[in-house]
Amino acid sequence: MPDFSNMPHLETLEFSYCASLAEVHESIGQLTKLKYLISHQFLNLEKLPDAICQLTLLQTLHIKQFPRLESLPERLRNLNLLNTLELEELAITSIPSSIGQLIKLREMYLRKLDRLPSLPDSVSSLNYLQLFNVEGTDLKGIKIDGVDLMDIERLEISSCNYLTVLPASFLKKARSLCVTDGTAKELPESIEAVENIEQLSLRCKNLMALPDWLPYQKNLETFEADCESLTPINKNFSLGSIESLSLCCAVLEELPAAMAESFVENLKSFTLRCKNLRALPEWIGSLKNLKFLKFEACQCITELPLCISNLSRLEELSLNGCKRIRDLGKTLDISNLKSLEKLRLGGCRLLEDVQGIENATQNMEELVLPGPYDSIGCSCLSNDFKEQVFKELALEP
Repeated sequence: MPDFSNMPHLETLEFSYCASLAEVHESIGQLTKLKYLISHQFLNLEKLPDAICQLTLLQTLHIKQFPRLESLPERLRNLNLLNTLELEELAITSIPSSIGQLIKLREMYLRKLDRLPSLPDSVSSLNYLQLFNVEGTDLKGIKIDGVDLMDIERLEISSCNYLTVLPASFLKKARSLCVTDGTAKELPESIEAVENIEQLSLRCKNLMALPDWLPYQKNLETFEADCESLTPINKNFSLGSIESLSLCCAVLEELPAAMAESFVENLKSFTLRCKNLRALPEWIGSLKNLKFLKFEACQCITELPLCISNLSRLEELSLNGCKRIRDLGKTLDISNLKSLEKLRLGGCRLLEDVQGIENATQNMEELVLPGPYDSIGCSCLSNDFKEQVFKELALEP
């Protein structure tokens, strides 16, 4: 590692892939203007110099892929302007209690810290922490009951197990929660502690059902469920305040009518990735404020409901991967969608015609047609259709 004493004005330092490096030069502490320190893949480094704690203007510290690093400098408290701390793939068994004195800390990432059993009680002093991300880290022995993180905004966790050991105050204060779990079939009861949640993302491929408390989240604005095994949605499913809804469910075959009654006024973005969904419901046409509508990889859908023509505010329509749709002209005239700016038809390999497309190009910013560039093969669109579209867009075929 070089001597840094001749670089007094350095503000950003990023070094990586130093597989043979065994130590960092003490002169790093002389980089008194350093704001960003990003380091990863130091395979043989066993210790960080205490001089790092002299970087009092440091705002971002990333330490990733240090498999032999067993401890962190005790004087972390000196980094009093630090707002982002990311620790990943380290051999540390503890985090210094002085971390509680990082009063400016807004984001903390703890990823793949296999030997870290718990967090120090001092994290209760991180009153301005907004994002807490824990992934692949075993915190079963966490002992921080009574923590009150007043401004916590985002929790990102990689296992439902964390929901059973994190203090209830984490969940009560969180406004955004992302759970990624490859094994859990249901969510633990402790998740019911969420009260102020605005954004909820469940990426749990084996999750069988949505939680019963979900309709009672009055502040929920964005909901994403990427759950391959999700059983049919409850007929009384209701999300009154929802503005953005994304469902990716391999076994889902239909959508209950009650969904429309709950968010007909507020929904602005609706995404479906459901390969077994048989048909799209007519109530989609009643979503009068909808701006973004995406049916992607819905492989059983053969046509769109005529009611989509009623979506006067629709700006984006995506049918990417809907490989059985043959003719939009039978049910939908694109020219009726006066606000449409983006139309994506990539992967619609059987598509033969798009009625009204020649009259819908005035506001069009993005048009994706199925063609030879698609991984699944050539398009069935006629040459006459293509020439007409290219002419309207003043492009060369």
